[in-house]
Amino acid sequence: MLGRPTLGHLEFIAGIASITGEPLPDELAYPLIRSTIGHAFGLVGGLKIVDEHGNDKTEDFRRATGTVEFDRTMAELNFKLEHDALRGPADDEVDDLRNQYGYRPEIPLATHESRVGFERDTARVLKENPKLHRGRLRDLITAREFVHEWLDMFTRIRIDRVNSGQPAFEPTDDQMRTLLTSMSQAQVAISVKTRFHQNPAHVWKSNPITDIDAISVAYAYCEAVFTDREPGWLTVST
Repeated sequence: MLGRPTLGHLEFIAGIASITGEPLPDELAYPLIRSTIGHAFGLVGGLKIVDEHGNDKTEDFRRATGTVEFDRTMAELNFKLEHDALRGPADDEVDDLRNQYGYRPEIPLATHESRVGFERDTARVLKENPKLHRGRLRDLITAREFVHEWLDMFTRIRIDRVNSGQPAFEPTDDQMRTLLTSMSQAQVAISVKTRFHQNPAHVWKSNPITDIDAISVAYAYCEAVFTDREPGWLTVST
């Protein structure tokens, strides 16, 4: 499945087009599911054969090798590529990956921990202001979710529009609410986080953030979702 950031980008584009009355761009025809791990990161994925200038020569090799033999070999190579990507690097490969390709797994881990820290900070704000639990808690979580998770992407999209010659998108308050409610997977994440923040005793850890990311995409775009036994989760079938 497409990853959460790529889906968020597409949801922004679709929401803005709906608000402005613009035609939907071709990029929204991107498939939700493809049989490659690269798809989760917005990458085309799959092997192809190129010459020294980067020109695609895959079909030339298929004709030269024979379709049956070529497709069998490419299927085996693609399987190994997907398997190795899911496995991750072996210990003896890490130094070379760091030195030659800038491999830095600690960076996404630190980003993930910062997101856990943000929810802990939200819990602190609520603890210091208990009346917020009795008020518009979802609105608070929505605002914080947008600023922390999506504001940078939204800003880049608006800048890209201007740079590409499109009209600037300056939404009114009502249009901004419409845009946010059109982001299906973001609304799922907001709902789950609001539920957890209703309980002042809830302890935020790393794994639930990963789970919320997964459930937000799955619930919004899959026909059936089955969760684990973590307290507070619901088993959902749609």
